Amino acid sequence: YIIRGAKAWTTHGGAADFYTVMARTGTGGRGISCFHVPADTAGLSAERPERKMGLMASRTSTVNFDDVRVSADNLIGKEGQGLPIALAALDAGRLGISAVATGLSQAALDLSTEYAKTRETFGRRIIEHQGIGFLLAEMAAATASSRATYLSA
Repeated sequence: YIIRGAKAWTTHGGAADFYTVMARTGTGGRGISCFHVPADTAGLSAERPERKMGLMASRTSTVNFDDVRVSADNLIGKEGQGLPIALAALDAGRLGISAVATGLSQAALDLSTEYAKTRETFGRRIIEHQGIGFLLAEMAAATASSRATYLSA
């Protein structure tokens, strides 16, 4: 197989030892195949990392494929099974993102509650103000709901 083109927003682009690549090998819905491509394969290169506002621990770059030759031995699954493989990977990734979001929600709730216990206005801690209590209760309910949904999934 010969792969040519580019993939933008590649996680660990330029830092990974290998890439899982989806490439068109035919027509229609069964025309995408999945390949294991070592990073040192001739013709494979990565551009400079993107400058992002967050997720700094994960390098993201465009990866270029300039007539990258890939052996049939590097095919993952069978030819034309790339789309189901990609969708299965997305399912697992969604659970990971859900876990991260739930953790962020819990951390925001914990920090907000702690701050509300220490900050004072009008001679009282703000956690004693009914409006703040409502906000914290909504945050707690949303966090519990997201945790239950994540664990159920």
